[in-house]
Amino acid sequence: GAGDEEDPGVRKDVAALAKMAEARLAELEATVEEKRRLQGQLERALQEKTRPSQETILQSSMYQTMESTLHQLFLDKKLHDAEKIEAAEAHSVEVRGLRAALDRERDATAKTVEQLEAKLAEATHQAEAAKSARDKLSLQYESKKIETSTELRAAEAESQLKVLSQRQASLEEMN
Repeated sequence: GAGDEEDPGVRKDVAALAKMAEARLAELEATVEEKRRLQGQLERALQEKTRPSQETILQSSMYQTMESTLHQLFLDKKLHDAEKIEAAEAHSVEVRGLRAALDRERDATAKTVEQLEAKLAEATHQAEAAKSARDKLSLQYESKKIETSTELRAAEAESQLKVLSQRQASLEEMN
């Protein structure tokens, strides 16, 4: 340690650092003093400052503009609300009209369906009656056909019986 105290380089460094520290200290003291001065000015300015009167504020153009803007916003909202209510009422009237039209259409459709069902039932009844009449005619035709066929066979059988009877009679005469 004794040799370090006498080293000229170390002494120069220590002296330079001491000088720098003193300069920095002086700079910080000046800054603190400036801060105190500015703070004092601020406090004086705040004490001296006067608030404008309510009348001055109400007469200012900025306040007048704000009041006019707020009034216009109020009127716009009122108009919007009235238009909204009117639109809702118009929508409600339209919905009621559409519902009534739908109900009328449903009633007309139901009536048409009933009429068509009645016509279908009548047509079905007529078709069944026509089928029954056709079947009756068909049966009558078949019956006549069979009857005619039977009569023809009976006549043929009678004719053959006659021929056979005549042959038998002629054979009996021969005997």
